[in-house]
Amino acid sequence: MLDAAVAMRRAGRPADAGAIYRRLLDLNENDTLALWGFAMAKVAEESHAEARAMLERAVAIDPRLVHAFNDLGVICRRMGDAPAAESAYRAALAIDSGHVDTLYNYANLLADGDRADEAENLYRRALAGRPGHVGALNNLGRLLLGRDRTDDAIALFRQALTHDEGQPQTYNNLGNALKAAGALDDSVDAYRSCVEREPRFGDGWRNLSVVLQQMNRMDEAAAPAERAAALSPDNPELFLNLGTVMIRLGRYAEGRNALEKALALDPDYAEAHWNRSHLYLLDGDFRNGWAEYEWRLKCPGLNSYGRKIDAPPWTGGDLAGKTIFVHWEQGFGDTIQFARFLPLVKERGGTVVFECQVALNALFAGLPGVDRLVNARDAVSGFDCYAPLLSLPNILGTDLASIPAAPYLTAPRAEVALPATDAGRLRIGLVWAGRAEHGNDRNRSIPLSALRMLFDVPGCDFFSLQLGAAREQISAEGLHAKLIDLSGSLTDFSATAALIGSLDLVISVDTAVAHLAGALGRPIWVLLPFVPDWRWMLGRNDTPWYGTMRLFRQGADRRWETPVAAIGAALAGWRNNDTETEAP
Repeated sequence: MLDAAVAMRRAGRPADAGAIYRRLLDLNENDTLALWGFAMAKVAEESHAEARAMLERAVAIDPRLVHAFNDLGVICRRMGDAPAAESAYRAALAIDSGHVDTLYNYANLLADGDRADEAENLYRRALAGRPGHVGALNNLGRLLLGRDRTDDAIALFRQALTHDEGQPQTYNNLGNALKAAGALDDSVDAYRSCVEREPRFGDGWRNLSVVLQQMNRMDEAAAPAERAAALSPDNPELFLNLGTVMIRLGRYAEGRNALEKALALDPDYAEAHWNRSHLYLLDGDFRNGWAEYEWRLKCPGLNSYGRKIDAPPWTGGDLAGKTIFVHWEQGFGDTIQFARFLPLVKERGGTVVFECQVALNALFAGLPGVDRLVNARDAVSGFDCYAPLLSLPNILGTDLASIPAAPYLTAPRAEVALPATDAGRLRIGLVWAGRAEHGNDRNRSIPLSALRMLFDVPGCDFFSLQLGAAREQISAEGLHAKLIDLSGSLTDFSATAALIGSLDLVISVDTAVAHLAGALGRPIWVLLPFVPDWRWMLGRNDTPWYGTMRLFRQGADRRWETPVAAIGAALAGWRNNDTETEAP
């Protein structure tokens, strides 16, 4: 009868197996094998409380039942009773200190409880007893990966594959570890191996999409993102990922549709709202765009300011007799662009205290609308209300027609003169790369070699306003004679502004210098990728943000040759036809 019960349980017939075990227990209520088997049948039916009671009876009858203690620990863990699970595992190991299943299960419990050192020790003891334990190899690998021991994790995942080469989960884990190690091509191969072995492995498709996005292989990232979302249509995170891919491909309608699905599943999904704000703002729909943009403040990792302010947020009311604290957020370019709104805040009365990044202090000295300028290193308090800088357009109800006009900054007198050049020649500043840490830098920055044709335009002298590692390209391209490096004089944004004031034109990628030139009212030509940042909108060669700015956009081929050639033609035309006027 016992053999029949075991066969039925293994055949997926727990109810029938349970009936036989019940009959056995009616014959002998202290039959520990029947109690254990009945418990396993109840586990299959997810009747964990009954299963736990049966195992507790079994080990009370025979306290040497190591398997029963182990299974009792598993059930208690599933029920969320970690102390009882740990007690059961300890009892099992007291009987058999090398019991591999208990070592493994106990290690899993400790890993869940953030007891990593103890968990690692137990995983290694389990592997000493069973070197081919794929679960222990994988879980120890994940544990070490979470502790930044990436090489050790990769070795463990590869070892697991030698024992079970067909496991999709192991390939997925290996892909995660390789990605963390920066071996992105190998990571792609691992994720592809995962989904080839199990096409319904949704995490593998999602992770494949994410790493392809990281490598800027957006065309390849789309299909895995679609597959992952199709496999888990109730997961809003996957629709956010799909929407992100489609937007970065310039497939805006499909991106919006994916974000709408994410928000239908989770109406409070902050990242989906924030991404949707970009679509509204690209379209010039400021009413919806600014409202959605406020969700950035609820996005983990996106609220770059991160300080708690002991005052209520300003909602746009009268400020007479009050002090408002407006603080910077995000990058230098954002601070420069949105500083224009401070005079409108001042018009509501009260005292305006504005906090900016240290590198902008000198530039913003005397900034209109600011009573007191502080920086992020200052200890400040005593406010009646506060506002994040990039929330001001929403608070003030800004639309396309009411954007405060530039210029609103004044270039200080240059302390360092530009090198002398022949009279009548145009003096042009160049910036071809932004900060490498920027999330979209791979798309917005240009190799200096792509601008080489500009140096052939007659009557022009070029000056580099470039900072950072990209400066080394001047030497690498042999352009010292054609591009004068001013980086030694760019000590802060005030010094950069002074030099811009001495130039006839600045040509830049989408970086803070472009905003600076526009805010100063200086001629500025900006090279934009095919999928631009939201602030530049779509299909325009001008912008309502800066009247002296002209935009040169990549086409759908995402090649820089076309906009650079357009700049070259515009520069030659301006130089040849009307050198006495400002750049168009």
